[in-house]
Amino acid sequence: MLFLVVWSLSSPVLYAQRPGQPASATVLVRISGKSHDFSRFSRFAASSHGALAVAQVQDGRVHIFHPDGSVAASVGRLGSGPGEFREIRQLGWTGDTAWVVDNANNRITLIAGDGKVVRMTSLPVGLTEDQLSGGSRGFRRVPTVIGRYPDGSLLFSTRRQGPPIPSAGSGTFMMETWLLRGDPDGTLRKVVAPGLSDQCTRYSEGEGSRAVAMLPLCPSPMVAHASDGSTIVIVAATSDDAARGSYTVTALSVNGDTLFSHRVSVPLVRVPSAIRDTLIQGQKRETPAVRALIQGSTVPQLYPPVRRVAVGVNGDIWLNVRVAGDSVLSQWHVFDWRGNGPAVAWLPREAAVFAVERRGMWATEVDYSGIESIVLYARPRP
Repeated sequence: MLFLVVWSLSSPVLYAQRPGQPASATVLVRISGKSHDFSRFSRFAASSHGALAVAQVQDGRVHIFHPDGSVAASVGRLGSGPGEFREIRQLGWTGDTAWVVDNANNRITLIAGDGKVVRMTSLPVGLTEDQLSGGSRGFRRVPTVIGRYPDGSLLFSTRRQGPPIPSAGSGTFMMETWLLRGDPDGTLRKVVAPGLSDQCTRYSEGEGSRAVAMLPLCPSPMVAHASDGSTIVIVAATSDDAARGSYTVTALSVNGDTLFSHRVSVPLVRVPSAIRDTLIQGQKRETPAVRALIQGSTVPQLYPPVRRVAVGVNGDIWLNVRVAGDSVLSQWHVFDWRGNGPAVAWLPREAAVFAVERRGMWATEVDYSGIESIVLYARPRP
């Protein structure tokens, strides 16, 4: 049985705030780990009404909480029977129904808010190349289910070989991310986001050989999505000069139409020389095939501006923006579904798992004794 302690707004923040630092976002709900045996959290998902689903992969369990943090249900254990899980890869909500993707059992399980297993559906083996138009280059991995639409269709993500990179030598290509909407049987309905090129991931394939290289600290395009497929976000970063850069956040609708696109200028943070030296030495120790792929590239002097992105089913977008200085807090920029923003929120730096909902952001928090809790931080005002 799972025992929880739910603290009120007056709960103390579990870190020491230094003078002159910004204030942490207001805590609305805290689900404390002090009175029960939580294992490490792996994935969160929040519904449009504020219910929270939490996956604990090593236990094969999914916990569901009411919006006030009280327990609604705990579902599952390790196994392959009904309501059991072996490899939880994705978790989300479509309306009031939670869904869980289990790759090892090759199925998606639907769970009602009270913990009742509604249905289990087999996952498709994969979409085929002839279901896509515009090219003959093949997929480099089986499409992965990352979202579930209200009508039961699925949002898939996959990667395939993109355009060549002339500066990197002959036979070197970018990788492309494709987002696809299809049915559970694998039938393709629509290409939602085609061919998002990533110059930071390089690929080559020869006779009997294949190599992939990811350039360190390179500002790769970032893709995030609401778990019901209602909003897809693409974040691209640029550097203007040695001190400033920018990111562009673009939100797409359920049909792939652009809702808004905003470019935000931000200061960039310099990479310490010791870290750069370590990365450079690491590149020298790579295999000849990988060294050929990274030929002509350099380790950047500045960090990319955005660390991670999270999107809620209400359309709110939270971006973790890197800032200079030694702080126990991290900065987040928040846009609403209309593109209004960014408002700024500060969350604990060590928080690692996130889920956005209408009231704010659910995140992990660890106290000085190493006990992990789940906290809902309030959405900042514009």
